[in-house]
Amino acid sequence: MNAAESAYREIIAWCMDEVATAANEDLISGFVASKLRELILKEQDSFGELFDDEDQSLSFAYYHFICFLSAVYLPLFSMAAALNAG
Repeated sequence: MNAAESAYREIIAWCMDEVATAANEDLISGFVASKLRELILKEQDSFGELFDDEDQSLSFAYYHFICFLSAVYLPLFSMAAALNAG
């Protein structure tokens, strides 16, 4: 998840740089540049909420690893314990 987070931050930085370049070269007005910056910052907040995993108890990979263990390892362990018990 950290790789995706840094990727979206780089895209946001590129967008802000393009808006600044267009405003400096008088391709867009100051008002339009301001509105574009507001929209880009709203998208940044949306992406930030998407990658905010502080409230998640387990990450996706750990959850599926536990499911794999319970589906594969536990039946094999019970078979081995039954065979050892006689």
